[in-house]
Amino acid sequence: NVPRAYFSVELSSNCSQIFVIGGFNNQDGPLKSVERYDLVTQQWELIAPMENARYITAASSVLLISIIEMSYLRGFGVL
Repeated sequence: NVPRAYFSVELSSNCSQIFVIGGFNNQDGPLKSVERYDLVTQQWELIAPMENARYITAASSVLLISIIEMSYLRGFGVL
């Protein structure tokens, strides 16, 4: 439940979990955090963070693996 904007959202392939990836907030700037929401238990969980903080991202799901397709890393465009 980290306050954030400019994040990516991805639904798991079995439609039971939602992933919120990266983002930006005024306190921390770009974020490394990844959160998972379980639609069955209706609970949020922080999972392993990304190595690099990212915001304005796009994600795609392939076998439950979220792939960052485009992001901005601390102000530098990364593809």
